[in-house]
Amino acid sequence: MAYKDKNVVERIADNLGIPDREAEALFTEIKRFLWVQSVRPPALLIAPPEFLDEIWHTFLQFSRSYRHFCEKILGQRLDHDPATRREKRATRRLTSRQRAARSMPALKFVQRKVGDRVLRLWYYTHPEKYGHLVP
Repeated sequence: MAYKDKNVVERIADNLGIPDREAEALFTEIKRFLWVQSVRPPALLIAPPEFLDEIWHTFLQFSRSYRHFCEKILGQRLDHDPATRREKRATRRLTSRQRAARSMPALKFVQRKVGDRVLRLWYYTHPEKYGHLVP
């Protein structure tokens, strides 16, 4: 996506302690993730991996830029609704098989929209590479 914001990229770089070029790549991924969120069916919940969620939080801090991106690029406002304590507890009680079954529709949707490479990047490669950098 062509939308740029140097300030957001610099904040991502500073928060994670990574070079600007890596932060730029992560900014591209959050914009792509937000696009997927904007085209998903309302009943389908797609949870971002933790590292991507942290980048979303960073983008949200630049509220004018985030609002402009949502309105001009996505054509709609996207709210961020974090999981509640109750939701997190309920998820922790699930077996890994139950968690996988619950997330499968979302992962299949993501795969259809952005392909295998991006799906692997978001849910495997980047969490492995950047997961230790987020609180």
